[in-house]
Amino acid sequence: MIEEAPTLISPTDAALLSLSPDIDIIFLHGLAGDRFSTWTNSEEGFWPQVIADTFPNCRVYTCGFKSSKLSSLKTGEGTSIMDLGSMIADGLICREVLATKTLFICHSLGGLVVKQMIRKCSDSADKDFNELGRSCVGVAFLGSSPVGGEIVS
Repeated sequence: MIEEAPTLISPTDAALLSLSPDIDIIFLHGLAGDRFSTWTNSEEGFWPQVIADTFPNCRVYTCGFKSSKLSSLKTGEGTSIMDLGSMIADGLICREVLATKTLFICHSLGGLVVKQMIRKCSDSADKDFNELGRSCVGVAFLGSSPVGGEIVS
């Protein structure tokens, strides 16, 4: 399911880590990816690290999930996109420092998971989930469609 709780990517110069960030930037991988290799290339390196070093007023995180668990869904043993969205939301609201704005950068299936997560947060009776949903100022969909994949409530 969830590989780990959201992982903070600190600026290379740790003294630049903001104690009151303007925005949280969350990277979420897609199908057959992971929280590190999806965002790494040989020329620029690890994209979340580049963002953390360039914009010290931001907090940058990676999130991950075992996308192989979705393949078991057909047999009734897998994890649904809704379940993944709920688990990611749980991890995000438990962080110690939360900015008032959140930007998601998603690859492939990660975009569908974030759409479900935002829907869950909007529909929730829990104020912490509502605040996370309201904090979302944008979603960058890379290799996924912002309108594809119907959201199921």
